[in-house]
Amino acid sequence: MAYRVITHVIRDEDGEILMLCNRQEVWSPRIREDVIDDIESGLHTYYLDDGTGVMNIAVSNHPVKGKILVALPQGRGPVSRPA
Repeated sequence: MAYRVITHVIRDEDGEILMLCNRQEVWSPRIREDVIDDIESGLHTYYLDDGTGVMNIAVSNHPVKGKILVALPQGRGPVSRPA
C-alpha cells in the first residue's frame, strides 16, 4: 500500500470531491472513480496534511449518490498519516 499526499481537491458545484491533486506527483490529478478503486482495493491511501491536522480520504456510501469521497479527521478513518 502506498500513502499518497494530496495538496488540494477539485469539487463540483455541490461540493462533492471530483479529483485529488498534488502537482508534485505523477499520479495527479486522480479522478474520483479511480481514487475509490484505489482505496477499496487497498492499493493506495490518500491524506491531506494542511499543517493544522491530518485529514484522511475515505469512501462513503451516500443513499442517493452512491459511493463518494469524504475527508475525515485523523483517527476517524481507515488510515492515519504514515510515520
